Amino acid sequence: MIIQKNNNDIPDYLNEQFFKNVVANKIGSNNFELTSLNFSMGSNPGENYLSHIYRVQAIYSEKGSGSKIDFQGSMRGSIGLDIIYFFTVNAEIDVLRQGSDQLIEDFYYPALQAALEQGSYKNISTVQDVKNEVKMRAMFGLFGAVLVLPIISLNKKDSAENSVEAMRDENKAEKIADICCSSERFRQRA
Repeated sequence: MIIQKNNNDIPDYLNEQFFKNVVANKIGSNNFELTSLNFSMGSNPGENYLSHIYRVQAIYSEKGSGSKIDFQGSMRGSIGLDIIYFFTVNAEIDVLRQGSDQLIEDFYYPALQAALEQGSYKNISTVQDVKNEVKMRAMFGLFGAVLVLPIISLNKKDSAENSVEAMRDENKAEKIADICCSSERFRQRA
């Protein structure tokens, strides 16, 4: 079987057994084996993205007959995750002081709505739907604040001296954590 992933960030649950179960449920038979599986995320490998579309192509062969099923699917993430991640990790502190609801209402939603209308999208969410989705995913902001923000807030000099390999040593890891959490950018947001 060929399994190809164009990105190592693809979740582990998207595996051979997952797709065998999908096909078995769809066609009501376990008489197929997975012969090829191709995962991709975003538009191109190496692109920057947060939680956009995962694309999957899985080819199954019927045992004994050679008949093939080409299963293609896609899954998308939540707009709330993208916005929360941006607010938690990327936005400057003076921008955040305006408040997330105001940022969504005045800047994010009008641009989203215009882009969707330009693409002739029919079921455009309301601004309240977007704000509700952000509130439902707020816990993800904690993940960003605790695990991502300290690391990306490191000064360039500090990040060069403290590699992931160094974190395997408990004493070095503790020192790195102290450095991560003492940067000015991190302290402004904490």
